Amino acid sequence: MKTFLFVIGFLFLAFATTASGQTLGPPIAEFQVKSPGKIVKGSVMFRNDAKVPMYFSIDLNSVVFENRQVRYLPLASDATVKLSQTGGKLQPLEVHRVDYQISCQRPNCQIALAIGFFPGHVALGQIAVKTVLPHLVYIGETKRPRYDALNAAGLWQQK
Repeated sequence: MKTFLFVIGFLFLAFATTASGQTLGPPIAEFQVKSPGKIVKGSVMFRNDAKVPMYFSIDLNSVVFENRQVRYLPLASDATVKLSQTGGKLQPLEVHRVDYQISCQRPNCQIALAIGFFPGHVALGQIAVKTVLPHLVYIGETKRPRYDALNAAGLWQQK
């Protein structure tokens, strides 16, 4: 029994010391525009908390809130997004920043920058798992575009 507990404790410590993830900030950005088509500029920063190099890629999606659900769709044709970088390699504990410029022809639009992280090397027979952290950008004509989008979809809950 002691051997079993020792093995379980050892495996727990081994997993806890090697398990790590990525940090993304900020997860949400809100921009007020006076008229559709204006360009908003922002940035997102992320860090590789792992002890090994990781690769990242950024996919762009339109976000739609309907029927009290969130759906990620291909980027709408009326939205334009320019990224300073769409992918790369992160060294252990490296902090990286990606700048973006977004223009949307609708009065309110939501864009997701889906930042995917995956390991640089996977041994034969192992599976590479891609972790995706979204950075949501809300653009609208009011001071609270996130509230407007979530409230219209019935997803905003008052405390």
